[in-house]
Amino acid sequence: SFYHIFASWRKFGNISEEIWRVESSMDFENALDVEFNNFFNLLQTKYHKLWLQAQENCWTVCIPHPLAIDGVVLSQNVIANHVIRPSPLYKGQYLSCGSPPIKISFQNDKVFTSDGNEKKIVYEEAYYNEKFEPFKVYCIDGILGSFERAEGGEKRAEDFTLPKLETGAEYLTWLHENVNKSTLQSCKKLITSFNDEYLTAKGYLHYLKEKVHELFEIILTRLRGGRHHSQRQHLIDSFWSEAVESLILLLAHRKIRGVYQQEKENEVCVVKQAIQKISTTPALFASLIPSGFEDVDLSQAVLILKETSEKGAKIDWMNGLQQCLDAIAAAVSLQNVRASTDLVLTSDVLIPLVAFCVVRSDYNVIASDIAFFQDMSSLMADTMEGSQGMFNMVTLEAAVAFAVQECGLSLADARRKDNERTLIGVSSGNRDEQQIHKALFTDNEADVNGGPNN
Repeated sequence: SFYHIFASWRKFGNISEEIWRVESSMDFENALDVEFNNFFNLLQTKYHKLWLQAQENCWTVCIPHPLAIDGVVLSQNVIANHVIRPSPLYKGQYLSCGSPPIKISFQNDKVFTSDGNEKKIVYEEAYYNEKFEPFKVYCIDGILGSFERAEGGEKRAEDFTLPKLETGAEYLTWLHENVNKSTLQSCKKLITSFNDEYLTAKGYLHYLKEKVHELFEIILTRLRGGRHHSQRQHLIDSFWSEAVESLILLLAHRKIRGVYQQEKENEVCVVKQAIQKISTTPALFASLIPSGFEDVDLSQAVLILKETSEKGAKIDWMNGLQQCLDAIAAAVSLQNVRASTDLVLTSDVLIPLVAFCVVRSDYNVIASDIAFFQDMSSLMADTMEGSQGMFNMVTLEAAVAFAVQECGLSLADARRKDNERTLIGVSSGNRDEQQIHKALFTDNEADVNGGPNN
């Protein structure tokens, strides 16, 4: 780790500047970590268009150390003063993007401003834009230009946490508000091309997965722009991944889900048979309700699950599943109040109750949807591992298997048949890989993506 000791107070006329004296255990790399540096976080989210403009033109970006911005009002002009472009008139001179612009020069690991102030460059990070052109991001020990402090100086003037978006539509709205219009439109064009021109065939699901992952990486880079790669997964990384995943799935989920329904044909068929058999056999239908829970009203949970089956974005589908489970828990609690009972919602009880909701909602493609959303999570924004969402998904899988088993059918056998067909497709693909690849990637699509290897 590298540590830095900042100088103490200095005053220049009416401008009061704090340069902090710190002996910190924080690694210098963390000074440009969006989880530690609220200034950088704000530039990459609220003022993302300015961040992209800096990348596209390979301008220099100066990020104040986290301690230097404590209690400072980070207005748009303060942020813009730290995005620095070359002077159109004088070589070696630079101007900030603020209004009015500040004249800036760099010399001996220091940043000098026209008003006589200087800031030390304490850390430098190499970033690359979409075209893999390098641009510089410096961490400096103070703020460039004038600024204001929050009233009282005891708290930050803004809430720097990432937006808490709950639906795919909210992510889409955020992208429309914070991403360049032409860039977003080009990404939508890629998705439209995928929908209209990408060919699919039974037994070749692996090609579809590769294409979806490739599409995700291209759009993520194009929308978010350059970033340095770290072994750590930051909150801002998850935020952008979720945003891009929502964009792709809202526009392309019907095509992708249709492929999964074909690939999981035997599983879907078995679940359909089970739902039909249970729905028309009173004894089987009654077996889904555990003893003592016969009077629990699950109509709200059934309605939520039915609506969830139509959701396209993973975040919406996962939220719907959580709401269904919450509705089951609320129904049990309400029954305890109404009938003065003491029903307990254990896993042995929850699984058959969820199975009941699956049957009543007539969600007959649920097996393929489970596979679809699990794969989309691993291919794009992996937000389920070790989370409540993973528990909910496992619960739903167990409920579907329970309903099928009650009918004397086997979901495992159906899954094995589907997997055998996929393996046959992979085997034949190995015999003539180039021919199959050519069939799956049309010439028109290659043009849209910039070439056949994209």
